[in-house]
Amino acid sequence: MIGQSSMGQQGQPLQYYAPTGQPVQPAQFQVVPAQPPVDEDEDITTIKINKAYLKSLLNCSRILEFIFLSIAWPCAVVYSYRVLGLDGRANFFKDVTIFCWVMVILFQIVFVFSINRNKRYFRQPSYCTLVSLGIQVVLTILLITCTVSFSIRLVDWLLVNEEFGSYKPPSSTLALLFGAEIFGVMSSFAFLDDIRLFSEMYSRQRSKETAAASATSAGAATAGAAAAAAGVQQQQAGIYPQQQPLVTQK
Repeated sequence: MIGQSSMGQQGQPLQYYAPTGQPVQPAQFQVVPAQPPVDEDEDITTIKINKAYLKSLLNCSRILEFIFLSIAWPCAVVYSYRVLGLDGRANFFKDVTIFCWVMVILFQIVFVFSINRNKRYFRQPSYCTLVSLGIQVVLTILLITCTVSFSIRLVDWLLVNEEFGSYKPPSSTLALLFGAEIFGVMSSFAFLDDIRLFSEMYSRQRSKETAAASATSAGAATAGAAAAAAGVQQQQAGIYPQQQPLVTQK
C-alpha cells in the first residue's frame, strides 16, 4: 500500500504510517553437511605412492614372501625337470608357488600405488581389503597343502636312501628338495601372518568409514534443524511486521 500525503491546517504536510503489506520472503539457507576429517591416504582418485603402506608390517611381510617364493619355486622347477615332470607332488608344489609368487607381486602393485583406495575402482578401501583377505586365505590353504604334500616326497627320498645303501640320489637333487621345502614352509608362515594383518586392516578401515558416515548424517541433521528454526523465525517476523515511515512530498 502506498501512502499519500495531505496538508494540515497550518499548511504543514501531514505524515502517517501504513503497513507495507509486502510478504516477507524467508531467507535462503544452503545446507552443507559436515565433512569428516580428511585422511590423505583415504579415498583418493589418482595413482600415488602409499608411504604409510611402505612403512607397514604388511609390506615387510610381502617382501619376505617374494624372496622366499623366489627360491622355492625355482628349486621345484629344476627338480621337476630332472625327474622329467613325472613327480606329481613336485608339479603341484611348483604350480602353486609360482601362482602365489605372481599374486604377491600383484598385491604389492595394488597397495603400493594406492589402487585399493581409488574411488574409480572401489567405493571404499575396506571392500578391496575384504577381497584381498579372502584371496589370501585361499592362497594360504593351497600353499600349506602343496608344502605338506611335497614334504612326503622328501621323506620318500630319505627312506629310499636308508633302505638301499647302494643307491644314493645326487646331492644336488636333495639340496633342491631341501631348499624348496624349507622356503615353502617359511612362505606358508608368512602367508598365515598376512591373514592377521589383513583382518586388522579391514577392522580399522571399517571403523573409520562407519565413524565418517555417522558424522556426515549428524551434520546433515543439525543443518536441517537449524534451517527449520530459521524458517520459523522468518514466519514470525512476517506475522508482526514493523511499520515504516512513508516519504512525504512537499
